[in-house]
Formats: sequence, C-alpha cells, structure tokens
Amino acid sequence: MKRIMEAIKNAASTVFLYIIGTICLILFFIFAVFYIPVDYIRYKRSPYYKIERIKYSFFDGTGDGFKLYNEIAENELPIEYFQDPKKEAVSLGKFVYNGILLISDCCYNFTYNPEEEKWGWWDEGEDGDEESKDDGEERQLIMGLDEFIKEEINSANTAMGKEICSRAMVVTCEKNIENNLEEARKEPRFLLYDDSRVEALKRFCRENA
Repeated sequence: MKRIMEAIKNAASTVFLYIIGTICLILFFIFAVFYIPVDYIRYKRSPYYKIERIKYSFFDGTGDGFKLYNEIAENELPIEYFQDPKKEAVSLGKFVYNGILLISDCCYNFTYNPEEEKWGWWDEGEDGDEESKDDGEERQLIMGLDEFIKEEINSANTAMGKEICSRAMVVTCEKNIENNLEEARKEPRFLLYDDSRVEALKRFCRENA
C-alpha cells in the first residue's frame, strides 16, 4: 500500500510539474509574439543599428549597453565605442573616453564599509539580513572596488587585442548605492546619476577633456 501511495504521489508531482512547465512555455510564447516585434522595430530604428549595422538577435533592444550607446550617439558625446571583434552583441562592447573605460550599470550593488574604508561587495551572513550582522560575525569582502576595476580594464584590453583604457569608472544610478551615498559622491571611480545619465555623461566629458 505504501508503494502504491508513493507511486501516486510521484505521478501527481510529475503531472503538476508538466502542467506548470506547459503554462510557463505558453506564457513565454505569448510574451515573445507580442514583445519581440516591438523590440525588433526599436532596434532597427536605433542609432546603434544604423551605425554598426549588426543584425538583430532576440532582446537586443533591451540591454543597458544598447541604451547607453544610443544616448551617446543621440547626444553626440565624444565617447568611443569598441565592438568586441569576436562577438556581435552591444552588451559586450566597451565605452571609452580619453583612456577611461565606462562600466555601465553592472549587476552588483556597492556597499561601503567604514571600518575598512573600502567599497565593494560584502558577505552579510548566510541570510544576508540585518539579523546576521548582530551575530558578532565579521563581514567578509567578496570583491573590492579596486579588484573589480582592475579586472574590467584587463578584460576590455584583452577582448580588443590592444590597450584601449588604463582607468575605469562605474556609471551607476544613485539607487544602486546601498549605503553612505555621501561617501559614494566623493569616490572618483563612481560616475553617479539620479534622473539623467546623459547629463552625468556630459559633465564627465567636460571634466576629462
């Protein structure tokens, strides 16, 4: 009897997962049917396509690199774009001005540790919540800003097969700074913006001309 119940339970779980998978597939198909044409038209009309003439791939018109390229082109900013010669994707290209690599909205939020006086990503504990900070455990630095900048510069120069940059700045929205915004505004390797990234880029170009 126990084996029969287990078999029924396993069969029910399999059917449930199949139904969920089918529903997800249908929803994705509906999304693709309605969204991809819009994305394709936006891509074809963009400065990026008109200048680079790279064929469209799914969701090419959604990435931050795509948006940054168009902002730079539409505002005629003197920032160079280096397309990765091995890969046709705007997200893999590099933006450089006077030897300064612009790292646009990386996927991590930066936290300032006043004890270490360092920016980076810190291990807040197993659960990553406030309670874990009160356990007496020391926060561990996962990657500091210095290391991150160095890796991005090396990666850019290696991808292009030549030195295109020797410095770098992280272009990020102020909301991505988890704490101590005033300290972030003093950090020379952050290019922060609130509402307008374009205005921040214009200011950056003037200050580094």
